[in-house]
Amino acid sequence: MTSTVEPLVAVVTTDLSAVTRGRFVAESKLQKTATTGVGWLQANLSLTPFNSIVDPNPWGSSGDLRLIPDLEARFRTTRTGSATPFDMVAGDIVELDGSPWLGCTRTMLKDALADLKAATGLSVIAAFEHEFNVADSGFPPAHSMSFAAL
Repeated sequence: MTSTVEPLVAVVTTDLSAVTRGRFVAESKLQKTATTGVGWLQANLSLTPFNSIVDPNPWGSSGDLRLIPDLEARFRTTRTGSATPFDMVAGDIVELDGSPWLGCTRTMLKDALADLKAATGLSVIAAFEHEFNVADSGFPPAHSMSFAAL
């Protein structure tokens, strides 16, 4: 019996505590998702790196947002040894009307780079910091809604 498993793509954002969190979509739905996004909540910014919610939580349980994947910020590899690829795309958090949300870390970075360019004429070329995980360590489960937990 042969099973066909449709690959999933993680639409992710990295929060202020440096935890990458997101939602999965079927790969066949990614192009549509690039225009509509996936549901996101303001309260997700209240999740700490210790798997708790900040108290007081300034947003409560209200405030719908969208996480819109940036298809130019996609990483995919089949070199995982599993039946499906490792596939993730960074996204921008926006209000329901499509305007940038004030808590979106990607928007904060884009704005800071634009301000630097406007003030000095300079641009930044940078690389990301590599993170490593210890496998089979008996550590507690991954952060809530993090890529590792998804």
